[in-house]
Amino acid sequence: MQNMYGNPMGIKNQVFTPDDDNDDDDYENTNPCDPKPALPSRTNRRMNKAIKDDLPLKCMNEPAKQPPSVWTTPQKGMIPKETPRFQPPAIGLDFSSGAVNAAFSDTTARNTFPELEAMPHHNKQRPGRSKMVVLTGLMVIIFLALAGVTAFISLRYIAVAEKVVDLEETVSDLQKNAKSEQGNVKAEVADLNNTMVKLQDMIVVNIKQIKEIKKTLENICTRCPVGWYMNGSSCYYVSMEKVSWDEARDECYKMNSVLVMVKDKTESEALKKLFKENGRYWIGLRRDPKEVHIWKWLDGEQVTFTNWGVNEPNYYSNVEHCGETISGPWNDRSCADKINYICKKIRTC
Repeated sequence: MQNMYGNPMGIKNQVFTPDDDNDDDDYENTNPCDPKPALPSRTNRRMNKAIKDDLPLKCMNEPAKQPPSVWTTPQKGMIPKETPRFQPPAIGLDFSSGAVNAAFSDTTARNTFPELEAMPHHNKQRPGRSKMVVLTGLMVIIFLALAGVTAFISLRYIAVAEKVVDLEETVSDLQKNAKSEQGNVKAEVADLNNTMVKLQDMIVVNIKQIKEIKKTLENICTRCPVGWYMNGSSCYYVSMEKVSWDEARDECYKMNSVLVMVKDKTESEALKKLFKENGRYWIGLRRDPKEVHIWKWLDGEQVTFTNWGVNEPNYYSNVEHCGETISGPWNDRSCADKINYICKKIRTC
């Protein structure tokens, strides 16, 4: 049997000789049942296995594995030092050759045996798929956590917003009430101011009337009882008899008057013309029964204006509880001593 180039096919053992310089038919005359020569482009082990499994289909009468041929195992000294590079024929390829079929079986092998590609790919993807499952689980957990936090924040925000609205309403009501109260207070203050102005006007009018009445009384009432001295609107009586402080108080009461109470400097100066030289007179001044160091007038008012003499009051022998005037200056003295006294009353008509 010859191929398309006229060369015999099926020769099992073809001896390679160094004299054969024509390489155009070397590739086509190889035995397809022999192992394929080493090709630079066939490096995939799966493709090699597929090609080896496919070779018995080309050689039904021969076993799948053959002993090394002369082509695949040349004798020592017959192989040139440099193996010639593969050159395809000038006209075409013989696709009936097992080597050619093996050279172009990449696409066929991949399409014929898809499980050879799928199984290793599947094994390679199993660790990645586990990682994807773990990452997906983590993402789901993170998403649920974020959803929970978002829901909690939303609920808190809603609660706070409601409280803020309530507070704003309360503040608004308080502001309205404050404005209303402020208006009422302003009105009351205005009324009080008007009332104060009216009262001031009335007081001024009353003072003027009092002054006019006082002048009228002074013009009408120009006399004091017999034996009394007039000083302004008051009448003073200087006794001729000498009595104790208690008796002097009682005698003044009998004449509708009181022991004189000198509460200011003006009256103290006015009394000087009534005194005799070095005269001693009881006045309405006495120690507080509960506190001996406090002096009070007969009407219970505490002493503010004083005219004590030098080193007075000295509370001599712890018995000087009453006050006297020695022609002006004051002195403390025993209430049982008997001296003159001075009575005072308002001038009447």
